[in-house]
Amino acid sequence: TDQCWVQPPLKYCEKRCTKLQECLSLNHTCCWTFCGNICLDN
Repeated sequence: TDQCWVQPPLKYCEKRCTKLQECLSLNHTCCWTFCGNICLDN
């Protein structure tokens, strides 16, 4: 899980990482943010 220095919009907080800290979408990274582990586009 990467510490991503971004403040994603709240809508991105719904894009949760899997329990294995993976993302279902390609080219996405599991990031630790203020709203938990979410998937953000690279």
